Amino acid sequence: MVLLSSYHLCSGQNPAIDSLKLVLANAREDTSKVNILIAICQNVYRSLPEDAISYGNEAKILSEKLDYQPGLANSCKYIGIGYYIQGNYGEAVNFWQQSLTSFEAVKDKVGVAFKSAGVAGIINLLFMFKVFVEKFPYIKGVAVSEL
Repeated sequence: MVLLSSYHLCSGQNPAIDSLKLVLANAREDTSKVNILIAICQNVYRSLPEDAISYGNEAKILSEKLDYQPGLANSCKYIGIGYYIQGNYGEAVNFWQQSLTSFEAVKDKVGVAFKSAGVAGIINLLFMFKVFVEKFPYIKGVAVSEL
């Protein structure tokens, strides 16, 4: 059983991701490639947030080059999710704000609603943390000024 688990870890994350990576290897530099990169992000962000950030950045760069706003919106969304899962809330908010701007540009009301809620949630969380640390000053080692 352990041997089979080890094989699975070495052979790849899962068949869907492996298939997307095969398609990606032959993709042209167009919106289809952006969508493949975003599909990979959708499949890896929970287990491999650093990969979601990496593939998301690749999708973001290509979306900017192609002036493809839906791709820009979604790539920034998944980059932000990757940072959020890693606990880097400042970067998460930064990319979600970029995502929000792109969702607004293409009039994607669902995207706007979700990203607005996400940004507001993180800001609220950080504010509550800052208030908590200020009320309990004996908690040292936390840089409140960096919040």
